[in-house]
Amino acid sequence: MTENLLLETSRRKLEQYHLYFDNLFSCPDLIIHLHKIGLKATGTVRQNRVKEKNKLEKNVPRGTMKVKQEKNSGLNYITLMDSTEVSLLSTAAGVSPIQNVKRYSKDKRSKDDIETPLAFAIYNKYMGGVDIHDQYCGTLLPIFKSKKWTWVILMRLVQSSIANAVILFNTVQ
Repeated sequence: MTENLLLETSRRKLEQYHLYFDNLFSCPDLIIHLHKIGLKATGTVRQNRVKEKNKLEKNVPRGTMKVKQEKNSGLNYITLMDSTEVSLLSTAAGVSPIQNVKRYSKDKRSKDDIETPLAFAIYNKYMGGVDIHDQYCGTLLPIFKSKKWTWVILMRLVQSSIANAVILFNTVQ
């Protein structure tokens, strides 16, 4: 997907680009390969796609993080406890400087400041496409559960169609 960008852009200008991935697409090999080419990349990652585990203990407080860094490749592997455990791979940003993000606390019934690494703050700022589409699908229609996988796929297509219609409607107005 980045072939035209790589062919038409000089090496100096290529370093200005930063790619963001959803967990469906990102894996350590892809992000390291892009880093070798000269592109910075950041993306959430599924635990089963990473050989080395970076798991947090159960029932740790929000904002707890675990960080691993490969010095040879420049890859940062960060796991953060938000509402659930989230892992991120990045060759562009690391932990510092720590950013404060507001999250709702059930105990205090108000929003608290949670310390998050810079890589998460940047990813949340520039996430788009698939993540926003998933948010629209989740808010417009409830999740469908069924024993038949065909029904789930059909209803997901209906969800996606409605979400796309809402996005187009909002864009036109």
